[in-house]
Amino acid sequence: MLHRYALACLLPALALLAAPAHAQFGAPAAPCAVGTAEALVQGTNVEAAVFTNGNLFYGNTRTGGNGYTAPLTASGSPSPMFAGGLWVGGLVEGEIRKAGAQFNRFEFRPGLTGADGVPPDSSACAAADVIGTLSRVSSANEPEDFLRWPADLGAPVVDGDGIEGNYDPRAGDQPAIRGDVMSYWAMTDTASERQDGERPLGIDVTVEAFADYGTALATETFYRFTITNRNTVPIVDTYVGFWADSDLGNAADDFVGTDTTAHLAYTYNSGE
Repeated sequence: MLHRYALACLLPALALLAAPAHAQFGAPAAPCAVGTAEALVQGTNVEAAVFTNGNLFYGNTRTGGNGYTAPLTASGSPSPMFAGGLWVGGLVEGEIRKAGAQFNRFEFRPGLTGADGVPPDSSACAAADVIGTLSRVSSANEPEDFLRWPADLGAPVVDGDGIEGNYDPRAGDQPAIRGDVMSYWAMTDTASERQDGERPLGIDVTVEAFADYGTALATETFYRFTITNRNTVPIVDTYVGFWADSDLGNAADDFVGTDTTAHLAYTYNSGE
């Protein structure tokens, strides 16, 4: 049995060139804690849990296969996606490095390294452990949602007061969102400890997760990742992918396939 749910990732064309930063990144002296913030991106007939730990759909309160549900029904919604997330890898001065998350192995932390090349410390990571979520339906927003929009972490804004670089909704600045509902958060891999002597890849990642309130895209969610190299050298032979663990009901009878002409991957049950 084939179910149609869509999970689109809008990945930029990558040339991970060097940013004006300090030396290539080693293990941080004081690693940041794993992010705990979470939010729900709710479209017309879909609900997706997002986190600041590098995972999508899996983490914190959503670890039982209930992090991505569509269609939404009163009797219990199916969850075709157990977990997913961004994976990035490449060569930093000939050394293979990577960043990603898989279930409980987290290589991202909330926050941004920034153009100065200094990884965020624990207090900066804690302050950045937020997900801003807004809807185009005004009744779904609280006044505090506009004030808490994480513009300081790069969340897009519409300038309404003519002062570049600030965010003041009281003076006319407004959040700029994609789709009809959007969540935004920022992560870096430079502030996390690694296993087996690995070193950080040296990237900042900002995420825009959004959905539509119309009927044409009722069960779809979309994800736009912006990746910035914070090394002093390019990341060579960069690979960017989206890891997905799809469970369509009973995971033991799942199969996967691809439609290369439609740039589509899908999951289906064996029917046995």
